[in-house]
Amino acid sequence: MKKEILKISLATAVFLAGGFMAIGQHVYTAEQIAQLEAAKSAKIKESKATPNLNKNFAPEQDCPDAIIICQDIYSQTQSYQGSGNQPNEINPGLSCLDDGEMNDVWYIFTAQETGIVNFTITPLNPLDDYDWAVFNLSNALCSEIFVNPALEVACNFSALTGQTGANGNAGAQNSPTINVLAGETFVINVSNFSSTQSGYTIDFTASTVTLYDTLPPVAIGAEYVCNNYGVRITLDEPCTCSTIAPDGSDFAALNAGGVTIPVLGAVGVGCSQNNRYTTQVDIIIASQTQATAVTVALQVGSDGNTIGDKCLNWMVDLNQTATVQPKPVLDLGPAQLLCLFGVSYPLLDATNEWESFQWYRNGLMLQGDSQQTYQVNSTGVYSVIVNNKQTNNPCIYSDTVTVDVSVDYCLEGLPNAFSPNGDGINDTYLGGADMIILNRWGQTLYEGNAGWDGTHNGSPVSNGTYYVIFKFTDSQGGQHTMKEPVTLIR
Repeated sequence: MKKEILKISLATAVFLAGGFMAIGQHVYTAEQIAQLEAAKSAKIKESKATPNLNKNFAPEQDCPDAIIICQDIYSQTQSYQGSGNQPNEINPGLSCLDDGEMNDVWYIFTAQETGIVNFTITPLNPLDDYDWAVFNLSNALCSEIFVNPALEVACNFSALTGQTGANGNAGAQNSPTINVLAGETFVINVSNFSSTQSGYTIDFTASTVTLYDTLPPVAIGAEYVCNNYGVRITLDEPCTCSTIAPDGSDFAALNAGGVTIPVLGAVGVGCSQNNRYTTQVDIIIASQTQATAVTVALQVGSDGNTIGDKCLNWMVDLNQTATVQPKPVLDLGPAQLLCLFGVSYPLLDATNEWESFQWYRNGLMLQGDSQQTYQVNSTGVYSVIVNNKQTNNPCIYSDTVTVDVSVDYCLEGLPNAFSPNGDGINDTYLGGADMIILNRWGQTLYEGNAGWDGTHNGSPVSNGTYYVIFKFTDSQGGQHTMKEPVTLIR
């Protein structure tokens, strides 16, 4: 419907001007304008039949990564190519943009007051044809643009070249200004139908409202956070994740007595490659041994700034306090590398500091194993996820330990000498292992698993080197024999 309205208004504008229209130094008759419209329609059909092979997309060519308007004039000296990683965000059947997105870029703004938005797109080459559309996303997502025609509040797809915009100027390539309410959010799609690289400017200075925030972010709350141990501050507006120094140098921390507490780092909650803004920052501090009132303050970080909002208005003050609890401890200990002889599997203990437990083996949940301890009965990588409820957000920790059994671990700790002299120290060789003791001539002196006491048939043998043979079955059922020397010294 909007396509028909646009074309009717174009023809009406021509005849109101006496049957012709002047654009710059060019005079267009109604017949010439009709020819331009027809040529543009033909080009649309051609472009739709040609696949878009350009892969050098910029993030702002997709609506979710739209350029946040933080100034009145934007100058783009080189136009965009292609239509982003999401090429079908605009539905040509619902929008006046008959070709949808074409060499386009997105902008986003939130009106700070109620009033009028006025913008003009000026091609650096006056013969370039730019088109545009404005969508109200105050209560909608970018993904809804394709299916909801009500989101489009203004649009222009004129075949005429030169300046265009929602500026109220004469000419079919210009449209009425846009009435907005304070707090409403809009995105603008600018498409370069001419596909040149001359660039353009987009100018919002004639608007009666401010389109961007000019106030610095303010912290409105603080709480103890367990997972990123320290203080979580909540901000009154989204801040840019990249302005948060990971080393925590944007912040200082003091206890109630004014003593500095080391700040170890800072994390923007939810920040990721796909999420560039956050309203919460976790300030990681050194462990406390008792409940401590911690006050966090602001300073210029190692990155040369404090933290900034979407328009890089820099935070100027911070004075928030939260009571930080002692840091939870979860330690299953070092890897358990067990000798195969007489193996005794460990009992893993997550300690009673936690309220809930879930054990895993090799990444798979152990059904029904949700107690403080877990009795290992086979090799594997064991982990536990624990939770206590010291904060509004569950405090979740995890730890992992490897349990392995091998003859190799026996060799590392296998004694190579013993002294059966009756002093109670090292009198028996390796109790608990099935073994055979031989002398240098191959005579069997001992066989069993109680440990050799240095005797044969009840009589002590002489000092010297003997040989121990171990016969064992590994955890997979394989049969093994191992021969090692042992020195007897009385």
